[in-house]
This record gives sequence, C-alpha cells and structure tokens, in this order.
Amino acid sequence: MPFDDSSFDVVLVLQALQFCPEPAVALREMRRVLAPGGSLVVCAWGPLEDNSYPVAQLNIMEPYVGAAVRTSLAAAHSLGNAEELRNLFNCANFSHVEIRSEIRETPVGPAEEFFQGHFAALPYANAIAALSDDTLKTMLSESILELDDYVVEGILEFPTGAHLVAASV
Repeated sequence: MPFDDSSFDVVLVLQALQFCPEPAVALREMRRVLAPGGSLVVCAWGPLEDNSYPVAQLNIMEPYVGAAVRTSLAAAHSLGNAEELRNLFNCANFSHVEIRSEIRETPVGPAEEFFQGHFAALPYANAIAALSDDTLKTMLSESILELDDYVVEGILEFPTGAHLVAASV
C-alpha cells in the first residue's frame, strides 16, 4: 500500500480480504501501516452453508451460467473457516485476535427487484446478460421460488453468515 509504516490507528476491511490473491500478504501489509497499539477490523463471509442466498444462487444459476458461479462463490467464502482465518492473523503477527461468527437475517427488499439488480452486479453478469429473455425469466422465477421461505411481508430476508475479526498490533 502506498502508505508509510505506522500511518493509521485503525484499518477497516469489509468483505474484501477474501478477494485478495494472497490474504496473508495483505494482512502483513495492513499490519505494517498500523501504528503501535493500532487495530484492524475485518469482516469476511462465513462458510457457504451459512449463507442461504449464495447456496440458492449456486443451485439455480450454475446450470445456466456454468462454472463461473462456483468459482465466484468459492472466492467469496474462501475465508469461511474461522480457525484458518485466525491462523492468517496469527501468522501476520497480530495480537489479541478475536473472531465473532454470526448468522443474521439480511433484508434486501422485494425479491424480484433484488434479483434483477443483483444479477447485473455479479462477477459473471455478462454471462447472465447473454442469456435469452425466456431463460432469464425462468432463472428469475426459480430464484424467487427457491427463496420464497425467506420472504417476510413482501421483503426477501435471508440468513447471512460472516466473521467479524478484531485484532491489534
């Protein structure tokens, strides 16, 4: 990072560490820029099985879009194992590493609106956009049906698992 050693008192990383090609290198770099006594807070997705929407996404979209779905979700949930995550922090010489793993309900709005917006934002959005209108409608219908149990008063609200890590230098 283009910062001097000990430049920051706090570094906050939300849903990004898991996408670094080498998370251990990224953590060492974050530690380098933290001042003595500084804190790092990281939020990363928990295991895939603790996240209903990505599981549904995999089941529904992979037949239409292919392996890109599985590759994308593997990256997004690559730090899902809390002990492996702790080891990364320990190897980067952080102290007082605390991990809180939680599953919370995440309200995202009306299902159809959410899916249409999210389909366009996924890493494989071009593959989705290349589908025929009929196939896209089918995939949208299947998505809505798959997560129907998570619709509360017209709002899609599904369980989301994540790890919140706090560590200090």
